[in-house]
Amino acid sequence: MTSSPRTSRSRSETEKLALSPSVADTFEFLGRPWVTQLLFLLGQRQARFSELSQALPALSGRVLTERLRELCAEGLVVRHVQDGPSARVTYELTERGSGLSAALRGITDWADAV
Repeated sequence: MTSSPRTSRSRSETEKLALSPSVADTFEFLGRPWVTQLLFLLGQRQARFSELSQALPALSGRVLTERLRELCAEGLVVRHVQDGPSARVTYELTERGSGLSAALRGITDWADAV
């Protein structure tokens, strides 16, 4: 008599599925509207607020400001202010943000291939 694959369970099939708290928090953060798009754009190069706004026309200025603040608070993006007659503000990925951007490139490569 042969056993069916359903009745013969390996150890990995009987272990409880779970996410660590840090992974769950990361997925929750990345699931916020516009976060992944902003990380992807800033993975291409540093950008000014107006450039990000133009690249994502459906994103309101208020939400863009909010998301950029969150990304800065998480240590993924740094805000540079260059003094002058008209202050120039740019946003750039940190080293930590660049690591996440690399992961997003894998997703975008997959999406382009589909």
